[in-house]
Amino acid sequence: MARYPFYAPEFRVKIDGEELPAALRGSISSLSYQDGLEGADRVELSIANERLRWLDHPLLQVDKGFKLSMGYAPDPLEEVFVGEITGVEPSFPSGGMPTIKIVAQDFLQRLTSGTKNRAFHLNIPSIGNFPLPDVVAASLVSATNLLIPNPDPVGSALSVLVTLASAIAVKESEKLVPRQTMQSDFDFLSGLAKKNGWEMYIDHTAEPRGYILRFQFLIRDYAPSVTLKWGESLMDFTPRLTTVGDVFGVAARTWVSSIKTEFVLIAFWDYDRAAFNLQIYPNLLGDIKDIIGAESARKTLSINPLLLLHRLKATSRLSLKPSERLD
Repeated sequence: MARYPFYAPEFRVKIDGEELPAALRGSISSLSYQDGLEGADRVELSIANERLRWLDHPLLQVDKGFKLSMGYAPDPLEEVFVGEITGVEPSFPSGGMPTIKIVAQDFLQRLTSGTKNRAFHLNIPSIGNFPLPDVVAASLVSATNLLIPNPDPVGSALSVLVTLASAIAVKESEKLVPRQTMQSDFDFLSGLAKKNGWEMYIDHTAEPRGYILRFQFLIRDYAPSVTLKWGESLMDFTPRLTTVGDVFGVAARTWVSSIKTEFVLIAFWDYDRAAFNLQIYPNLLGDIKDIIGAESARKTLSINPLLLLHRLKATSRLSLKPSERLD
């Protein structure tokens, strides 16, 4: 009996909706699939090009649809990638067999072409330009690239509430308008995702496959993306647990001038309950260690915007020569 009886990987490739001919599939020398964490998913296919037989094959052309299914024999294969061919790279070495490398990426790569200048707002009489919530801006940009936006309900609600609250608290709501300035759609959406705590990716499991652009609120997603087991789907597994650099949470102080109140925000992850905690204290007197304890306070990163701004101003003044100092 084999040591790893379940570890028998299998794959199936479809180009332009067609199964690969048996001879072409038999010429595949390697295949790699990369699940992009901060970009498009990517598939690379290397083909042995004996006697240049595949050089001008009609299936191996850019912009052709590309689908990849993977799994373990004898179980059914799962479709993990839907995209299009974005590169064809033939190689003609001085020694050895010629090869062709096919590169395919999912439709997220469409967002990377070109840059734009635009703002997302509503022109309301007597109010002016009212900012659109980030979730609305993200949906509009997705739709213009022929992708179907699928924002997380919790993340969407928080985005709308934060926009409304900020517009009410800040007198000049024009400053809150989402702006895309000399950015690609991908860079703009990536910025919105980081700002709101979303994970942006193409969902290859939802219909229509390859066209659903998800904005997943990370705090809410507790379900595992994949389940692996040593000896079946993992040949090697070396976990590591360390407390070096462990951070309990982040504490920040902010001043809301419209109501003349300072707020202390403490955000941390509760490992015992597997829950994200956000604590807000108005006009906190004393230190945060009186609330969360001395040990937790020692591991909490504290941010004071006013103190940071004061230090930045002091540094800039020290960097000026006496004759260049501005009063």
